[in-house]
Amino acid sequence: MLIDHLNKTKIGKYFRQKTILIFLMTVAVVGLLESPSRSTSKVNALKMREQQNNAPGVIDGAVSPQLIPDKVAYSLLFLSVAELANASPGQIARARAKIVKAHLDEADINAFLFTANEYVEKVKALSAQAAEIHRRNPSLNSNNPEWQRLLQLDKQKDQHLTSSIALLATRLSPLGMRKLQDYLQDAKRRMKMVPEK
Repeated sequence: MLIDHLNKTKIGKYFRQKTILIFLMTVAVVGLLESPSRSTSKVNALKMREQQNNAPGVIDGAVSPQLIPDKVAYSLLFLSVAELANASPGQIARARAKIVKAHLDEADINAFLFTANEYVEKVKALSAQAAEIHRRNPSLNSNNPEWQRLLQLDKQKDQHLTSSIALLATRLSPLGMRKLQDYLQDAKRRMKMVPEK
């Protein structure tokens, strides 16, 4: 009877609020006590990633930059500096800052960025087609007719990359091209190439 009376009064409401608050605080404390195991799992995930990076077949550019093909390095460089169609001034500045490290003059920077943007636009369209194929066929294998279309898309991407690299030689000054090649070789030292599964 006293409990019914407490439930109907302000005191009862106060005790219910306190009980809920104590329950929430208990849950929070238990969560904090469990967090070391979560951080341990993060450490384990980082260790697993490091093991994958050091797995057989992984090419570490810091150790063997010459084993990373120029085409792979160019592709990564194009993708990292390409400006978005509706890029903000800050995004454009960040893209330019990446290629400025190659010590190109302004005309060569503009020519390089123009080529990179062309390449990325073409590859983006091909990647969208490939993503649509994967969406329609989540368990795609080589027996599926769409498999051949994916192979064609990959071949087209490779052709665009080859032609974009060739265009650089016609769009950049000879000195700019030499500086870009030196920069690319240096950039390979910060790359890792993981074999496809």
